[in-house]
Amino acid sequence: MFQDFQNQESMFINSVTKACYKNDKSFVHILAKQGNGKLYAIIPAVAANKTPKTVDNLIICRIDLETIEELNNEAGKEYWSLDWLKYVIRQMIDGESYMSLERFKRKINR
Repeated sequence: MFQDFQNQESMFINSVTKACYKNDKSFVHILAKQGNGKLYAIIPAVAANKTPKTVDNLIICRIDLETIEELNNEAGKEYWSLDWLKYVIRQMIDGESYMSLERFKRKINR
């Protein structure tokens, strides 16, 4: 069960990172609670507004089209972009605010 828990979260982070880097806004990415673990789901963008509100308390992290575009614009195509995106997605899962790419690069270069 623990490995499945980690796999779902890893799949979420990797998929969202690629989507943000490529500015792929065809899906909304959702990481939700499922029993004692987590479930990663993608919803086609055209159906994203039809997500039932009753599941909102189960959603851990939702990356929508606006968030993908915002992160893509900030990340650009720099050397540290993919590492920064993975770091940002991790912070979003944990419910924290994320640091800018410039601050991330300063932190790495120390």
